[in-house]
Amino acid sequence: MKNINIVQAIIFAVAGIAIVAAVILFTAYRGGGNNNSSLGTVVLWGTIPQSTFTTILNELSLEDESLTSLVYVEKNKDTFEDELLKALAEGAGPDLVLLNEKQIISNQRRMQEIPFESFPLRTYQDLFLDEGSLLVTETGILGFPFLVDPLVMYYNKDMLNNSGFARPPETWTELLAITPTMTQKDSSFNIFKSTIALGSFDNINNAKDIFWMLTLQAGNPVIERYVDMQQGGAQRYRSLFNDNLNFTLNPAYAATNFFVQFSNPTKTVYSWNRSLSKSQTMFVAGDLAFYIGYASELPTIKRINPNLNFDMALVPQSQNSSRKVTYGAMQLFMIPRATRNVSGAITMAAKLTSRPSQQAYSTALQVASVRRDMLATTEVSSPYQSIINRSAIIARGVLEPDSRQSSAIIKELIETVVSGQYEISVAITRAQEKLTATLNE
Repeated sequence: MKNINIVQAIIFAVAGIAIVAAVILFTAYRGGGNNNSSLGTVVLWGTIPQSTFTTILNELSLEDESLTSLVYVEKNKDTFEDELLKALAEGAGPDLVLLNEKQIISNQRRMQEIPFESFPLRTYQDLFLDEGSLLVTETGILGFPFLVDPLVMYYNKDMLNNSGFARPPETWTELLAITPTMTQKDSSFNIFKSTIALGSFDNINNAKDIFWMLTLQAGNPVIERYVDMQQGGAQRYRSLFNDNLNFTLNPAYAATNFFVQFSNPTKTVYSWNRSLSKSQTMFVAGDLAFYIGYASELPTIKRINPNLNFDMALVPQSQNSSRKVTYGAMQLFMIPRATRNVSGAITMAAKLTSRPSQQAYSTALQVASVRRDMLATTEVSSPYQSIINRSAIIARGVLEPDSRQSSAIIKELIETVVSGQYEISVAITRAQEKLTATLNE
């Protein structure tokens, strides 16, 4: 046992030295510029299309030759985590992985944590946007943000103008006020033109993330990371979904109550039901005034209907809140514990979060940089980009134990309330129990 401890100590010491050296390179490189340090080959797995990622990488390599050391491998979104788990178990995994905010919990145990002694929290916070805090633990950071795709509000300018409104609503209160005027339906409650797609699940694109956004706006982070002192300071996660969090009204109750009212025919704001087409389809057809979608959907909307007269705005906010929030789908780098090239992996992450790289990838993918200095700039390539950047600044995310299970839980919550099967408080209690169960699996 003593010999094993000595070997382990040596391994940990070498790994620690590698991390410190790599972070020094990261800090030196974060502003951009050329760095031709020998990195060795760095294998990166992700789900961004191979052609898109490598085309940009090749262009960046013309200015920084060391980027040729990066080998990118595209993986199928549906099988990515299973492939990663199998590869790591066989000792054949990548040096760096591109995951999203919903995959942090499920992969944390297999990933390298960089201690604050090596990468100061202040440095991290000064460099990356607030949603990057999802990667911050009590003792270090679990990875580095790469890109953020925020939820924005697309709006049909013709529908807005024809209804006599000069600008899109900035608050949910304003949206509630104009919904009865803008929604067109007959005496049998058949909807021909809808104001906004809220109130169901299956036919609303991004339904779960929209619901998370409303919950975050109400003041509930949904899942919390904490240190369990009874288990020797181990990191744990718990659901706060059914917690009042010192608010007069339970935030999850407020979010659910707001969301479902749009599918209630007895409400004046009734504007959606399960018989309608998918929300993005309705919007591009010109039959939906406001569509909450991701910034990255912009090219698709333009391509499907190039004649659609639309624009983009921040998602509406709570009337009485001074804190603006939207949901951000964040891509991020994590480093497997099994990698033999920690230094190369961290340095490559630095290069991919440098200003030139961030500019190239965010523009190509129609998303936002994760760098504060780039989000703060007023020099943008299009009027859409200014909205995307402003949305990224206020973006937040939710730590999910399992994305597919979470989707099923929120779908059941919404559908059981809409159908009248459960009162909102009962449905939220059930959802809380199921979220807690997934965290304990």
